[in-house]
This record gives sequence, C-alpha cells and structure tokens, in this order.
Amino acid sequence: SVVSENEFGQQVVRVLDGEGVTRITDTLYSTGTWRLKQEPVAESVITESHEADVLIVGNGYSGAACALWLAEQGYKVIVLENMAEASFSLFGGDQAVINSKYIQEHYGAPQVDPLEFYHNWMLNTNNYANQALCMKFAQFSGDSFDWHLGHVPEDVVDKMFGAPSYWDMTTKSMREGMLDKIGDLRFYAPTLRPSQATVAKYHRDFIENESGTGSRHIFGCHAEYLEQDDDGTVIGAVAKMNDTGDYIRVRAKYTVIATGGFGGNMEMVQDLLPDMLYFMQDHDALHEQQTDRDGSGIAMAIQAGAKLEQGPIPTMDGRLTWLNGGPGQGGSPGHPQGVWFDSYGKRFQNEFWGTIEHRGFPSLFMNRDTIYCLYDSDLPERLRHVAPAHGSTDPTEGNITSWRSKLDAAYAQKGEVYNAGSGIYLYAGDTVEECCRYAGMSDRVRENILASLEKYNEYAHAGRDEEFGRAPEVLFPVENGPFFLQVVQENALIANYMVTMGGLYVDGEQRVLGDEFLPIHGLFATGNTTGGRFGRDYFTPTNGVSIGIAVCLGRECGKSVQRQLEGEIWYREDSDRPSHIEISSASGEASGGAS
Repeated sequence: SVVSENEFGQQVVRVLDGEGVTRITDTLYSTGTWRLKQEPVAESVITESHEADVLIVGNGYSGAACALWLAEQGYKVIVLENMAEASFSLFGGDQAVINSKYIQEHYGAPQVDPLEFYHNWMLNTNNYANQALCMKFAQFSGDSFDWHLGHVPEDVVDKMFGAPSYWDMTTKSMREGMLDKIGDLRFYAPTLRPSQATVAKYHRDFIENESGTGSRHIFGCHAEYLEQDDDGTVIGAVAKMNDTGDYIRVRAKYTVIATGGFGGNMEMVQDLLPDMLYFMQDHDALHEQQTDRDGSGIAMAIQAGAKLEQGPIPTMDGRLTWLNGGPGQGGSPGHPQGVWFDSYGKRFQNEFWGTIEHRGFPSLFMNRDTIYCLYDSDLPERLRHVAPAHGSTDPTEGNITSWRSKLDAAYAQKGEVYNAGSGIYLYAGDTVEECCRYAGMSDRVRENILASLEKYNEYAHAGRDEEFGRAPEVLFPVENGPFFLQVVQENALIANYMVTMGGLYVDGEQRVLGDEFLPIHGLFATGNTTGGRFGRDYFTPTNGVSIGIAVCLGRECGKSVQRQLEGEIWYREDSDRPSHIEISSASGEASGGAS
C-alpha cells in the first residue's frame, strides 16, 4: 500500500497490484498527468494544414451522424479518426428507437408516447440527466433511425435485418408473457440490429463523394490538443499521424469532440471512477473489456477549460455484480425469477427491480463471498415473463425448451453439481433442504434460507412483497419441486465494464461548458464523451440504447452546430447583456445601474 497526503491534508491509502491502483480507502488522490495542458508542438513539425467549417474528432456513431447531417446541409466537414482506414470498425449493433416509421411498417412496432418514454427515462436517472438531451432522444429517436438508413439503397436495407429480439413476427407484438411494465418502470421493443459497417460505408461515400462540400475523413491520426485564440475560443486541433509521427493542423469555425469514453485509459479510470474502486473486494478485479477509447477527447477539452462531470460517472456494466452466469444476477442477469440469498441465507433485495444494471446495486455494499439463487421446476415458464431489455432471455420456444432440458439434466445428476454452461452451476433436489445439503452449507444458513423462502412465498400468494416490494406481476412463488440451487462463491466480480458513458458537461445544444457553466466558444461534444444522458449509471429500458442515443444526439449535435453557424443560437457574450439591477433593501424597488 501507498500512504500519502493530498492538498487538503487528507490521508490517502492506495492498495496497488501489478497493473496499478485497484482499491482505495478514504480519499482518492489524483496525480493524473492527463489533466495537464499539453505544450504546443513546434510549427516546424506541422507538415499539413487543413480548413473546414466544422472539425469532428472521432468517427464513431455520434461523430459520424454529426458529420453526415452537416455534409447534407452543405458544410465542409473534416473528420479525424484514430483507427486506420483498413482496420476501422464499430462496436455493437443493436440500435434502440421508438416510433421509427421503418420499424412500424416492416415489423409492426407500436406508436409510443414520447412523453411517457421521457418520463420513464428521467425516473430511471432520478432526474439526474440533462432534460433537454433526453427529450430530444424521446422525440427524435425514430426519425433519426429512419434518417440513418436514408443513404443506404432500399434493397440493401431490407437484407440487413433479421427478426428483432423479444418480438413475435407472426402476431406483430411482444412474445407471449413479455412485460412492458414492471412496477413503475416501462420497457420497449422491438430493437433492430442493422449492419452498422454497411451503413457507415454508405454514409462516408456520401460525405466524401456526393455531398459536393469537399468534406473528408483523415484516418490513422490521433488528436493531441485543441487550439484556442487569445479569447479562449476553440479554433481547431493538432493531430499526430500514427504511422509517420507527422503533425497536422485543422482549423475550423467549430470543433466537435466525439472520441468516446475513457475506459481504455487506466490513469483516468483510477482518477474518475473512485466509487467503483471503493466497492471492490479482495476477489474483484478492475477489468475493461477492451472496447473503450483512451479518453483523449475528454482530456483535450478539460485542458481547454471544460467542466468535468462529477461522479459517479456512468459506465456500461461495472457497478453491476456479475455472478459468473445466470440464472442469477449476471453474466445473464435476465433471470430474476427465483429468490436470492446472501451468505447468511437471508434474502437481500428485490430480485426484479428495474433494469439489470440497477438490480445489481445492493450487492455492491455487501460481502459477496457466497450468494445463493433458488429456483423451482417452473423456471422455464417463468422465463416468459421478462422485460425486453439488455440481459433478459428472449423467451422463444427454443430457449424455453433449452432451459427445460438443462433442469432435467441437472435433476438426473442429483447429488452432484451440474454445469449448465456459461458459468451456471446448479444443485438439484426434490426439496430445498436436499439442495442445501448437496451444496454443503451449514445448518444455520440452511435454516435461514428455509425461513426466508417461507416468508417470500407468503408474500407471493398475497400478491404483496412486504420485505422488498417485488412487483405483483413478477412475484412468483418458488414451491414446486424439484428445486435448483445456484451457488456462487468468490467470483461475483464488479468493475467489469465495457465503456464509460460520461465526462464533459454540455448544455442542451451539446456545447461544452466551462467556467460558470457557460459554453466554451467554438466547442461542442457528443456521444460517450459527454455526460447528462444516463444519470448516475447506464440502464436499458430497451436493447441498444447506447447506439440509439448516440446516433440520435449525434445528428442533434449537427443541427445545433448548424444553428450556431447560421446565427439561430449564440453565445451570451455575443449579445447585449442586461444592465445589473440593484434592489433597494429599504423599499424593495428596483433601480437601474450598470455594473
């Protein structure tokens, strides 16, 4: 361990492993060199200079959508992308939307009230998200999806999709038993998975060859720092070519940072995710799934005076406890139909609350050495009653049949642990006591499980969970043998995150905010570089919200840049500010007086 003192005189204890900080106590001490403003390179090493109306740093979903919109409006755009052209790729594929005309016409998706969707979103975020941005997603996500397909030939589009998950193509509705509401929270389907590489190819072709704007992509270059004039206005960026080490300069009227998250930069992770580090226990490991970016876009903006989002900064997974397979809390956390018990044999939470990411929160601040999950023979039928969200099992007849077969195989192997695949290990027994005996638990833990289960089943039959408030529509009794007990020991890891989902504060136009939360002139940001979309953590009221909101708000960012270029929106400093109004404490009357 390393003990030090920060600038406030607080003691800092950091426990290190071979790869850096993994756990902290008391206070995180930031020594992040990523915050330090980079010195400009010498003019002599800048080998190319370019000019554009708009510079976009990052060619992911949000940056590409922003570029496409602006090129369609006739503006010259230059896009800088770190990946080489030959190896450029996009992560993920599911693109969540509501009210897409294409999805409604081809798959029978229902019309959704945007205000209902918005209120549900804000309920999930505890009103912590940027209301303007979330309302734009609610209002324009379907239109942005249809627009996103607009440059792809119709015959190509129709070949890009299969049947959407959780959706019955015969009845044009969600599968039998699927839930669109659990308690006060709503869920939506269907979600489509277009060939995102195909879509990106047609978009790039339009931007560079058909728009007539002179727009272009520069691949294989890493943006190093933003350039600002004497007043602090961002006027472009300097980037380094990855293959030659040469530097290039791009000057533009406006710059958009769309470089993704910072999960690939362990220094930034240790600095900006202290809550995640704090919750880690001895057997946990800090692990990003090699899908996130290096955080350089966020760092550039901070060095230019941007406000850094205060934590917790959302991550995709990370604060979700993974139980190494389901049915359980994860890695297939869409099976909450049983009852969960802690290492003492006590039920410890509402197994069906909210989206899977939020459902794992209670186990962050409890010992996770052993967690038990109990199911009965009705599990396959219970799996029909899931929400169409990330992590749920799609209750096709094939999946239901598969689970029946797994439970039959587990029962045939009664007395021994059964490996159901994907890290799922079950003990089968004719009674709960028998399962507990096979699992080797102590008498006291077994007694607690039996007592907790009895109480839970009483609540299930009454239709009212007085202990943890599980919603009546998913309050299933667990009482029909044989029974199946999942035991998870010392592998309930957290901090297993895909990407980070925040960083920079932006306003409703996605202008980056600086001192006094005023926009920094010339600077916009969109996508995972920004905060204000998922509140305190990621969640999924439908599959693919990460890509869906990235495309939608990327286009909306393009619209805002266009309005800024055309003078429809402006910076406060560009207009006449009102005179300072003095209020007389004696009379309460206002008197004019310029400050």
